[in-house]
Amino acid sequence: MATREELLNQFRELHAKRDYLGALGACRSILDLNPRDALGWRNMGACYLALGQEDDAREMMRRGLDIDPKDSYAHYYLGLLASRKNDHQGAIDHYQKALDCNENLTEAALGLASSYYQVGDLPNALFYYTQAYQNNQDNPDVARSFGVILMRVGQLSQAAYYLREAIERRPDWAEPHVELGEVLRLMGEDRDAVAELLKGLRIRMKPEGLVSLGRIHLKYNEPRKALAHLHQALKLGPNFAPAHHALGLCHMALAEWSEAIKHCEEAYKWDPDDLETVLDLAAALVEGGGPGSLDRGYRLASAVRVKDPNQVRAFDILGWCLFKQGRVPEAFENLEKARTLIELRESRQKADAPIYEHLAVVYDGMHDSMMSREMYSRALEADPSRREEWQKKSRRIGGNDSPA
Repeated sequence: MATREELLNQFRELHAKRDYLGALGACRSILDLNPRDALGWRNMGACYLALGQEDDAREMMRRGLDIDPKDSYAHYYLGLLASRKNDHQGAIDHYQKALDCNENLTEAALGLASSYYQVGDLPNALFYYTQAYQNNQDNPDVARSFGVILMRVGQLSQAAYYLREAIERRPDWAEPHVELGEVLRLMGEDRDAVAELLKGLRIRMKPEGLVSLGRIHLKYNEPRKALAHLHQALKLGPNFAPAHHALGLCHMALAEWSEAIKHCEEAYKWDPDDLETVLDLAAALVEGGGPGSLDRGYRLASAVRVKDPNQVRAFDILGWCLFKQGRVPEAFENLEKARTLIELRESRQKADAPIYEHLAVVYDGMHDSMMSREMYSRALEADPSRREEWQKKSRRIGGNDSPA
């Protein structure tokens, strides 16, 4: 009869080969030798987890912990199972117990960091990502995970550093190339961003990378070039909200409002908590929707304003909607609030130009041609690429003055 050590080696060999049913047989033989073998129960749970039988996996882990409450890996697996059910607080409890039992268990530190991120506790998320990295500085998975969380919290230069570390240790890994490309895009380093995105996409086509490429084309007013990347992204992930969102932006740039609304609706359906998506859907409804669209666009923008009272675009969309409804004084009030917020910044941004344009139209409707032309002048300052358009619109107001 095989000894426990021989059966454990058999389990490890079969599990490594992904023969999980064979590995289960080895675990049962271990438990036949000793029903109170905690490792046997935990390993059986690991097999059930690999087979997708999560309830059985959970039960096996708990039986093992009844025997050995300090089995760090059993706590870790229970945390992983909780994470899969989006029970992030339950996951935090188990991952923390795993770390209490073994402070060097990297998997538990990463799980804890991810769970804290999911519940919005960014300081703790960063703390545990830092801990995981400090304990495993040569591990590319840890470097990549650290880089991703730093990207999500807006620490872009640091995110780029750790993603480059992951690539250096594993050059043929698509994900960190794509993520580094997105970081560089957010930093405005578009040429380097495209290079990294293409490296990642050559290794493995990923919808995230295609969306990043599409957004770079949008930045340079090339919506038709963006469309090809974004349609390919949707073939890979039909429910991928960022691809639908970017497609909506492409169709908005082309003034194809029904398609813009359709894709923004899809993005909103799959990710209703993304405020940028909500605002773009509201803007498309206000600009090109049918009967009832103005009211819905107004409601969506109002909901964003409640969540974020300093959201410039919410005031802009509300103001433009009110103007289209003939409520000029209320439109003026909201658009002036938007202008106040953008002029608190030291410099103008391209995204500010439509707000000034809307104000110019409202001032013109109030027969204040001087202020209308001033708003077109500020629109030009924000987006010089539309100089000819701003000049033409300014001249229509009357007089010979136009933006310089």
